[in-house]
Amino acid sequence: MLNLFEAIWRYSYLQHAYFAGILIACISPIFGVFVVSKRASLIPDTIGHVSFSASTFTVLLISLGLLPTTFSPVYMVMLFAVLTAFIISYINSEFPQSKEVALSFVMTFSLGSAIVMYQLSRIKTDLSAYLFGNIVALTRMDVLLIIVIFILALLFMLRYYRILLITTFDTVFAKTKGISAKKIDTLFFIILALIIASSTKFVGVLLVSALMNLPVMIVMPFTKSFNQTIIWSIIIGEITMLSGLIISYYLVLPASGVVAMILGLLFLCVLILRTIPKFKYE
Repeated sequence: MLNLFEAIWRYSYLQHAYFAGILIACISPIFGVFVVSKRASLIPDTIGHVSFSASTFTVLLISLGLLPTTFSPVYMVMLFAVLTAFIISYINSEFPQSKEVALSFVMTFSLGSAIVMYQLSRIKTDLSAYLFGNIVALTRMDVLLIIVIFILALLFMLRYYRILLITTFDTVFAKTKGISAKKIDTLFFIILALIIASSTKFVGVLLVSALMNLPVMIVMPFTKSFNQTIIWSIIIGEITMLSGLIISYYLVLPASGVVAMILGLLFLCVLILRTIPKFKYE
């Protein structure tokens, strides 16, 4: 087996994987901090399940001859994800007390419809690539799409960071200042949906929430401010992403699964530490 650095230099798919992984591991925890703070950890999973449904819907349309075989599922995934963002925003504002039930319904319906559409399709593709990701399948266009969405997400966060803080932690104060929490949340969920849609090919629809939620939940017990939580979440996200990619290369394992396992083990360690009085926090 080639030395890792030699392999990265030689194979474009590894270059794509590392570059895309670094960007995704950076932006996901930034949005994940707000997702966790809003107590909306189901949202990334919901959008991920809808993305899977969009992928199978694309395969069905291609098999029926309604779309060309060269059509990339990522465009349908992004369309479905953005539509889901509007639905989530509506549920979040109109049914705040029962949003988890509504999100669970969307997840279940999406998964069920995905299975049905796959069975109806005349093309039997390997679903594991959609479910768990496939770094080998990343193309230059996929990486360019991730770069564009990364820049868009970063600009959104720089522009609305303070407003997001207010709408997340004090909606009453936001109203007194004339800030439309629903409008800001809708924009937030749209950008979130685009991040998830662009990363599903890399990490898969079932593991996309791990990169968004777990780094935040790992560092929260040890940070003293919101900004610290964001910074350390990014650091943990990058370390686990790079570690997962390196381990998966040498052990020939799925990269997304290794990254999710590392994050899961770190979170388990945090749970154990919290049972020790010295590390407990209110």
